[in-house]
Amino acid sequence: MLATLFISISPVLGQADPAGSSDKRDMLTDVSNHFSSEGVIPTHWLLIAAGAMLLLLSSLSIARWWKHRDEYSHPLWVYLSVAKLAGLGHRDQWLLLMIARQQSLGSPLTLMLSPNTFEHHAQPYIQGRAAWRRAGLSQRARAIHHALFDDDPALTNPEKQPGQP
Repeated sequence: MLATLFISISPVLGQADPAGSSDKRDMLTDVSNHFSSEGVIPTHWLLIAAGAMLLLLSSLSIARWWKHRDEYSHPLWVYLSVAKLAGLGHRDQWLLLMIARQQSLGSPLTLMLSPNTFEHHAQPYIQGRAAWRRAGLSQRARAIHHALFDDDPALTNPEKQPGQP
């Protein structure tokens, strides 16, 4: 089998064959005829097949995502639910998001864990804002602190430092 293939390809490869150069031309003609446009699948059928494959793969991907969509953590959804239960408005939720982002926290839920954590991260955020915004931010932080922890935070009274009576 391999010998037959080698003998039939040898004229194409440029090796001498006992039959002569006319056989080479015949062989090259046969090869070129084989790869001519006759017998080749039309382009529109290739596009239809590619589109069908894309549609199939897309539908399988969407079905897989739909099946496993609840397996992933959604900390932002949890944060929004907890903030809503705590009675925080959209501006207060946004402020907590900004504090968490500026302080490089993984989630704004971190600020809702304890009063000390909230104060530790809110104080530098408020101090880093323009002077004309500090009073308004301090009032909003006090309201958030009261809504979350129901006690009087130290950050609402600038003279009172944490740990002092």
